[in-house]
Amino acid sequence: MNNENKHIEFEKLIGKYLTGEANAEEIRRLEDWVTESNENARIFAGYKKIWIAAGKGKPYSHAFVEQEWAVLCEKLTPEEIHPETSRKAGKVRMPAPLLRMAAAFIILAVLAGVLYYLFSKPTLVELTAMEDVVSKTLPDGSQVTLNRRSKLSYPLKFKGEERRLELDGDAYFEVTHDKEKPFIVRAGATEVKVLGTSFYMNARQDSPAVEVIVNSGKVSLVAGLQELVINPGEKGTLSKKDAIVSKSLNEDPNFISWKTRLLVFHDESLASVFARIEQTYGVKIRVLTPAILDCRLTATFDNHPCSTVMEIIAATFGFDVRTQDGAIQVSGTTCSK
Repeated sequence: MNNENKHIEFEKLIGKYLTGEANAEEIRRLEDWVTESNENARIFAGYKKIWIAAGKGKPYSHAFVEQEWAVLCEKLTPEEIHPETSRKAGKVRMPAPLLRMAAAFIILAVLAGVLYYLFSKPTLVELTAMEDVVSKTLPDGSQVTLNRRSKLSYPLKFKGEERRLELDGDAYFEVTHDKEKPFIVRAGATEVKVLGTSFYMNARQDSPAVEVIVNSGKVSLVAGLQELVINPGEKGTLSKKDAIVSKSLNEDPNFISWKTRLLVFHDESLASVFARIEQTYGVKIRVLTPAILDCRLTATFDNHPCSTVMEIIAATFGFDVRTQDGAIQVSGTTCSK
């Protein structure tokens, strides 16, 4: 990367940092760049100073330039501030009025750069699923299915070198391949990067971990300096407790049953079965006889309505199932078939 492109890149990073939109990796890169040299630190300090002034509602004015000029004078030599002294010594210096104009130009350029970043940001779309699962085609042709009580934010049009989205909740993505524009889903300090694949991501705030399960292709799970490549059939996990990223084989065949309505149970306890039915159909199951939760079920339900699933389970175990007060109530006395 040449110096000009590198300078432009870090101008963008400074803009994202000042607006609070830089992720953990971008903040780390910016910190490394700032500490590389005194010149970089000076550039960053200048941007930050202008941003603070603008954020307090101080428009560009003569007084503002005077203030910045006073700061600049502290860094200049006496000869640079008073050119007549340097002329007596046989040295040629830029006149103070020209230095003042140069300072004003730099201030305006920095402020314009930050404002350009702010006002050139793409319009964001918020896709929200409340009590129903929601499917949507994204601007690049990718498909997303958003689970209940989840939200996805994305630009009206993907611009630049990335397709960046933000997820609060859980969703299933089928990503259109584009090797020039990585598809990046962010959830807090975690990012999932793909070129073209299908995967499930659970980033619910009440979940103890962020989970990514890959159906096809590969994804990269990034959290700070940690990065793991997740392959088909694998699950990547970021523990919120210790911030450690790990991966394992996915052993849950029902991880997207809320999308497919396909439920597969093999010798599973009814406690687990009922929990999955609640997640799949968005219902509440109230068990009046706790002992039946230890009963075990082997069955497959393919796109059946919830009422049919519960009727089959009731017939299998001889349970009584009824709906009351907005919940499905289950009672019984035996696990015998």
